[in-house]
Amino acid sequence: MCEVSSFQAETLRHFRADAALWTNFAEDHLERHGTMEEYFESKWRLFERSVGGHVFAGTSVQRYAERFGQTLPAEAHVATEDQPGDVLLRGTVFAHYPQRENFLIAAAWWRSYGLRETALYTAAQSFNLGEHRLARVTVRSGVTWWNDSKATNFHAVEAAVAGFGAPVILIAGGKSKGGDVAAFVRRLAPLVKHACFIGETRNVLAMFAGSCGLPHTVCGNLEEAVRLATAKAVAGDNILLSPGFSSFDQFKNYEDRGSQFVRLVNNIGATVV
Repeated sequence: MCEVSSFQAETLRHFRADAALWTNFAEDHLERHGTMEEYFESKWRLFERSVGGHVFAGTSVQRYAERFGQTLPAEAHVATEDQPGDVLLRGTVFAHYPQRENFLIAAAWWRSYGLRETALYTAAQSFNLGEHRLARVTVRSGVTWWNDSKATNFHAVEAAVAGFGAPVILIAGGKSKGGDVAAFVRRLAPLVKHACFIGETRNVLAMFAGSCGLPHTVCGNLEEAVRLATAKAVAGDNILLSPGFSSFDQFKNYEDRGSQFVRLVNNIGATVV
C-alpha cells in the first residue's frame, strides 16, 4: 500500500499497481498544474497503471471524470458523499466526514477482494489519525482548540468546518496553491464566527471576507492569531487552525506549523481563567 501524489503521478514510467483508490478530487496544487483538467489528468495516470483493473473512484472523482471526458467502469463507482451513518463505525474516526469518505472507498476495495467484513470494522475501531489532522488540542473555559494544520487545500478546510455544530473561530492562510479564493471564502462565510488570517494570502483572504460579510482580522503571524482568537472566544466556541494553504511561507512544513500552534495554545491558553 502506498500513497502517490500528483507530483509523482505526472512522471510515472515504470510504476504498476494491483489496485488504485481515488477518494476525492478538489482544487489543489494549481500553482503547479495550471488547470483543474491538467491536475486531474496527472492523477488519472494512476488508474492507467492499475494492471489488475481494480480501480475505485469516489463521487467527486466521478463528476470530474465525466466533465473531462474520461470513462470509468461501472464497478469503479463508489458513493462517498452524503452517505447515511454506520452504527458499526460509532466511536471511530470514520464515524463522520471527512474521514468517513476514506473508509467508504477503502471498504469498496476490501469487499471486492472478498475479505472478511469483521476484520474491516475491527481495523476501523483501532485506527488512529496522524498528528495535525483535526486533532483536539485542549479544552479551556468551555473553548475547544483544534489543530488541523494538515488541511492545506480548500476542500479539507470546508470539510472540517462543516463538521462543527457550534461556532467556529478559524485561523487560515498561508502560501497560495492557486484556486478560486473568492469562492472558498464565500462558502466558509456562513459557517465561521470570526476568521483570523495569516501568511502570504492574508490580505487576499481579508479582501474577499470583507466583500461577503465574514468578520475577520488580518494577523501578522500565528502567535498573534492565537492571541486574538483567545480574546474572541466564549464558552462553546471552537478555535480551529485549518489553513487551506501551504505552510512554506512562514514554516518548515505543515507539521512545524501544527506544532507551533499546539505550543502557543498550551502557553497562552494556560492563562485563560
